[in-house]
Amino acid sequence: YSSPAPSWSKVKSPESTKTKTPSGKVKDRYQPTRSIPPPQERPSLAPYGTAGRRGVDMTRLGIQIGKTKVFLRHKAFETLERLRSRELSAAATKLNAVFRMYLSRVAYLPVRNAYRQELRDRGLVEDEHKEDPPASRRNRSAERSQRFTTHRTTAASLIAVYDSYVRASIHNPTPRSEWGKTSPKKLFKWVLVDGIWVRNEKGDSTERG
Repeated sequence: YSSPAPSWSKVKSPESTKTKTPSGKVKDRYQPTRSIPPPQERPSLAPYGTAGRRGVDMTRLGIQIGKTKVFLRHKAFETLERLRSRELSAAATKLNAVFRMYLSRVAYLPVRNAYRQELRDRGLVEDEHKEDPPASRRNRSAERSQRFTTHRTTAASLIAVYDSYVRASIHNPTPRSEWGKTSPKKLFKWVLVDGIWVRNEKGDSTERG
């Protein structure tokens, strides 16, 4: 048991609280005192059992620590199991969210690349007709407005296709070792047929993606 730090306080003398210095000035007199309780008033460590200075009674918690083993009562064991299950559930939720986002991205990339390629193809077609006469430009302006309306419908169908890819990748994931083995060997282009994106490899023949 370590004694507390000494506390300094002003103590008044019964005769006089002031003394004179050799120079004739008067100053207060301070005396240090240590506030150490007597042995019979000091707190005892006996009620804490094996907890010592930690202030936690391990025996009341149902935990007994030996030299090489830790013994648990049934209640303490169940409490620790509940804490363990809670931590595992939180970790499983985080891992599930990470994996679902990863699989969603894997399903999203092919659809995104096909959509960007389609936009690039449209830009190339428009660049070929920049030098046309004004009448043709007006006709193309009407065509662009019509294509814009069609594009909105296409975007909605693209989202539906993306959702279907996500659901398929989550419920039937493809192992990493099988990636790229089912990809077509020939060049193809994504085209919209009856509201569904399909691969057009040779002219009018289409293969569902």
